[in-house]
Amino acid sequence: MEYKEKISRFIDEHIDEYKEIALKIHSNPEVSNYEFESCKLLSERLKKEGFDVKVDIGGHRTGFLSTYKSGKPGPVIAFLAEYDALPGIGHACGHNLFGANSSLAAAGLKSVIDEVGGEIRVYGTPGE
Repeated sequence: MEYKEKISRFIDEHIDEYKEIALKIHSNPEVSNYEFESCKLLSERLKKEGFDVKVDIGGHRTGFLSTYKSGKPGPVIAFLAEYDALPGIGHACGHNLFGANSSLAAAGLKSVIDEVGGEIRVYGTPGE
């Protein structure tokens, strides 16, 4: 099976779980540096997918860095996961979707990275 097919299969098998995360983030809008539940939802999901996760990074208590290293040389591929809401408006900016989709893309790539080589990073970006 080709890498693209493996990634697509992973996404098809897990998309509903990530849709649920996006909907939960949308229903609980949290503004810049107060995205405690959003950070928790995304970082815990990435831990479940096998990523190493550090929360409270870069001087942001709701920021996170999630990494997976294949153990083989290769590129470092990074995804930005946004999840903050706009004050008084909520998720009109769609960051609930960006955070969930970036996390799903990273998890999908993880399904082949051990064969390909390299490292995947997901940066949780509060109030980007």
